[in-house]
Amino acid sequence: MGITDGTQIHGLGIPRHGAGSERGHFQGPFHAVPGLAEGKAAFFRQGSKGQVASAHFRPTGYPEATVPSPFAPPSAALPFPPEFFDNNNGPTGHEEAVMSRLRVRTLKPDEFGKLAVEAGFLGEWPSFAAYERWKRGLGILRIHWASPGKTVYFLGVAKGRDILAAARLSAVPFYERRHWGKEGDRRGEVQDLILRTRDSAPLAKLLEEASIRLRALGIEALGVSAWDSTHWELLENVGLRPYARSVLLVWDTASSLAKSPNEKVRIEPWDLTMGTGILRRIQRSSWGFFIPPESSVQEVLVAWLAGEPVGSVYVNRITGNLDFGVHVVREHWRRRIGTALVEAARRLCLAQGKSRMSVVRVLRALGSFNPHDRRALCFYQATGARLKWEVRGFRYKKRATSISLPPLSSLDCDAAQRKK
Repeated sequence: MGITDGTQIHGLGIPRHGAGSERGHFQGPFHAVPGLAEGKAAFFRQGSKGQVASAHFRPTGYPEATVPSPFAPPSAALPFPPEFFDNNNGPTGHEEAVMSRLRVRTLKPDEFGKLAVEAGFLGEWPSFAAYERWKRGLGILRIHWASPGKTVYFLGVAKGRDILAAARLSAVPFYERRHWGKEGDRRGEVQDLILRTRDSAPLAKLLEEASIRLRALGIEALGVSAWDSTHWELLENVGLRPYARSVLLVWDTASSLAKSPNEKVRIEPWDLTMGTGILRRIQRSSWGFFIPPESSVQEVLVAWLAGEPVGSVYVNRITGNLDFGVHVVREHWRRRIGTALVEAARRLCLAQGKSRMSVVRVLRALGSFNPHDRRALCFYQATGARLKWEVRGFRYKKRATSISLPPLSSLDCDAAQRKK
C-alpha cells in the first residue's frame, strides 16, 4: 500500500508497537494502523528513538474513532472547534504552520513537578509529592476533578527548548457516562494544566495528543479540569464547553472561626458500634441521600442537641478535607450546629498537625447559584473559609452552545442574609 501526499504532523510522540502486535504492524518505516474503513489509511513514521516522528493521512478519507485524526471533520468527537478546519476539512495554512513547529513529549514526574512549582500552582503545598498525596486522598469524593483514577502520562508541548503547555493525563472511572451519552467504564481526564502562553495552539496540540494516547488505551471520552480562570477562555477557544463546576474552600486551622458555635451542642466521635442509621437520617434530611463513611480514612463527628443526633461531618485523615460537606437535620438549620461541627473538625485537624482544612462544593447548576449552593457557600464563608479554587470541568460537545457562568464574586451572601 503506497503513501499518498498528505498533511504531515510532527512530534506526536506516541509509542510504536512491535510487529504483529494487536495494535498494528510496521510496513517498512511506517506504522500501518488497523481498524480503519476500507479505502482509508493512516501511517505513522518511526523516529530514531522509537517515537512517532510524523504521520500521513490519505486526503480522501479520515480515520475512524479507533485512531483520531486531528484534521478530521468538525463533526468528529475531537476537542477542536470548526475554525481549526478550512472548507476542505484540512488544516488552514496558518494552523498547519503553527502546529508543525510544536513537539509533544512525555515528561517524568519530577519534570512536571518542577514545572508546577515554577507555575506557582502548588501554593500552600510544600512539595509536588505533598500535592500528589492530597490529590489522591481527594479521590474519595468521586467528582469531575477528584476521583480514584490513575495517571497514565505527564505530557509537555514544546517549541524548541521551551515547554509552552503541560498537563497530567489520567484514566478515571466514567461516572458521567449517562449524562454524556457515552459508553465505557473509563474516560480520560486532563488535569493540572500549565500554560505559559495565551496562544491556543499549544493547548490544542496537548489535547490532540491526549486523545490519541487515550484511543490507544481503548478510551474514547475526554474531559479537562481547570482552576485557572485564564485557561477557561482558551479551553473554549479550542472547542470545549463547561459541564461541571465546583469550589474548593480552605480554613487556616491555627485561626479561630469567624463565628461562635452553639455551646449547647455536644460533638462526639462516631464509631461502627453506633451503626450508620443516625448518619443516614441526618444526611437524608440535609441533602436527600446518604453516603456511608470510609472509616479507614475518615473520622466521623456527630453533633448532639438535647440528646438527639442533629448533624455530622466526615473529616479526612489524609487531606484534612470535610468530605461531602457539613450536614445538619433540616429543622435544626440556623442554630449554629454546623458551626460547632466545623470548629470540632478544625481542632481535630490542628491536633493531627494539619495547617489547613478544606471542603469541596460541587455546584448543582452552571448558569446560576441555586438556593442550596448559595446557602452552603455562604455558610462556609461565614465561618471563615476562603476561596482557594473554582474548578471547572470541560468537554467536547457536538452541539456546543455558549453559557454564561456567573462569577463567584457575584455571590452576595450579605444580601442573602438580609432577606432572611
